[in-house]
Amino acid sequence: MTNLPRAELHCSDTQISIPYCVQCIRTIPCHCTIAISSENSSSVDTLWPPRLTRCPRSINVTNVTHIVNLAALQSFFSRTSLGALTGNTYLPQPLPVSLPGFRHFRHKFQDFLSADRTRSHDLRKFAARVKNDTLIYDDLADIMLHDSDSW
Repeated sequence: MTNLPRAELHCSDTQISIPYCVQCIRTIPCHCTIAISSENSSSVDTLWPPRLTRCPRSINVTNVTHIVNLAALQSFFSRTSLGALTGNTYLPQPLPVSLPGFRHFRHKFQDFLSADRTRSHDLRKFAARVKNDTLIYDDLADIMLHDSDSW
């Protein structure tokens, strides 16, 4: 589960609210459904159907493991400081990491654009810009708009 503000576990007649976590793994009991809703809504946005086969024998839904975004961490930390962390490391608590703020350029003109944009960034270039405390531009038009503010 990643960034799910509101999730409930529905098992028979029981509803259990699942506490928020940024990136965690939970084992869900058989014959239970997960209902996900947005933060300010009571209506269900997504419904995950129950597992009906290959169910683990005993399950404690309060057991949580946390994953790490190793690709992002490797962009900001050396291999020695990351120690034994791997892509499939599961931690009992979230990793206490503080990254620098990402300064993403946004011009007021972008509010008038009706085009639907899908953004993607090269992680290495993105991390280098964050480390150097420079602005991050999505495309050439953003650079021109940024420079136009000084006209």
